[in-house]
Amino acid sequence: LRMSKIPKPQFDSCDETSLKLKWEAITIQGIRSLMLQYKEVHESWADARNICVSDSNQQDVTLTETDVVDLKPGTPYYVRLAIKNSSNEIEYGPETVFDTKPIDCTPKRKKCIVS
Repeated sequence: LRMSKIPKPQFDSCDETSLKLKWEAITIQGIRSLMLQYKEVHESWADARNICVSDSNQQDVTLTETDVVDLKPGTPYYVRLAIKNSSNEIEYGPETVFDTKPIDCTPKRKKCIVS
């Protein structure tokens, strides 16, 4: 494995408490599992949360997107992909940062009631 072959997650969409991320298909030999790691800016990578995207002995990992849920509104999160190979060694891809949307306090309907 070489980190240069692990793609950087790209932004697809978001709301106040979730991010939808995607990446290029991975065709690295000997992948055992693919994880997306995420953390808040002030946290260390040792405290990062993991989403297991694929856990198999496939040569190609075909899933190219995932949702990150239960996030805080208006908060930046660092994300990266991590690959575990058949020797149980983990390699990390490049990190990037995305923000969730802030809470919108504007009323959804603009209706005036006059009595």
